[in-house]
Amino acid sequence: MTAKRFRVSRVLLAVLLVTAAGGAGVWAGRTVLAPVVVPADLTPGEVLVEVVEASVGQTLNLGVLVSQPKRLLAVNARAGVVTSVSKSGEFASGDVLYAVDKIPVRAVVGGMPFYRELSLGKSGKDVGQLRDVLVKLGYLKAKGQAFDAATRSAVKAWQQALGMPATGVVGFGELVAVPKLPAVLLVDDQLAFVGGMLAGGEQLVWGAASEPVFSMELSAQQARLVPDSATISLPFQGKGWDAVIAEKQRSGLEETKLILSAPGGGSVCGSDCGLVSVGEAVNIVAQVVVVPPVFGTVVPVAALVTQPDGSTAVTVVDAAGVRRQQVVQVLGSQNGVAVVDGVKVGEQVQALADAPGIATSPPR
Repeated sequence: MTAKRFRVSRVLLAVLLVTAAGGAGVWAGRTVLAPVVVPADLTPGEVLVEVVEASVGQTLNLGVLVSQPKRLLAVNARAGVVTSVSKSGEFASGDVLYAVDKIPVRAVVGGMPFYRELSLGKSGKDVGQLRDVLVKLGYLKAKGQAFDAATRSAVKAWQQALGMPATGVVGFGELVAVPKLPAVLLVDDQLAFVGGMLAGGEQLVWGAASEPVFSMELSAQQARLVPDSATISLPFQGKGWDAVIAEKQRSGLEETKLILSAPGGGSVCGSDCGLVSVGEAVNIVAQVVVVPPVFGTVVPVAALVTQPDGSTAVTVVDAAGVRRQQVVQVLGSQNGVAVVDGVKVGEQVQALADAPGIATSPPR
């Protein structure tokens, strides 16, 4: 009696591909699939699948914590009513941080704190920092450490541009020395807010203590799924950053902490670190490529057979029911399907173990 044959074709393979795609969902998500109904009296050799083209791989969506440690850069030196406060973010040389009694407090590059009033006849490193910003802003032509007549004229021009009285004198507390600009700065709006009173001595201006830290906290099960070679893509405020695993740390009895870096080393955010807020931590969803995608002709893993010589083969069945063993090269596999080289799109392969009743031809 001739055995009944059941051709699953694209349906079975489509289900297997959807299963593979399920790995790309958010962690702990589930892909619900309707089972393929196979007759109870069907023998394994009767399940045939049509070879198609598809991409096989696995991507997980996992949370990445982005944190930017902060350190104190400047203490407020002006007393009075706060009339404006700039939002925290990236500041350039000469930018206004906040204003007290409508006198703007500005950021200036320098390692020497501004500790006194600066006026005609003064000299020193703090005057040099003032002259540097005046040159950068185009109000002065030459740098130096003496507050001369040209410096006073430049200060007046700057004051006029800011809507201040053009006195030619820089009052104590009007300038804040910052090691590097442009830089991400935080003005503490809990202490400095419009209408609030400042007495002097408030810790107002903060900067980054280090580059932003990108980390992932994984459970033991998640850690087993993420190989050291995984590549990670992070979307953040319209930017796209690539990352790799730079370091693994144990953060608990069963938890693992991954520290991320740019593929070539250094901070993940590169030249865009100004987008990361100082002193805050945010969670973003990253795509973790666990198995790099491979595109090609796809067959079920259940169709693969290891030959005595160690090679891998599939059973190809033609329209007349004649089958042959075809040696293939596996290029990639995930979740029950494999991309192989050696078979053609449209051919039928036996999806389950060998069974009697089908005529065979020698392997190719």
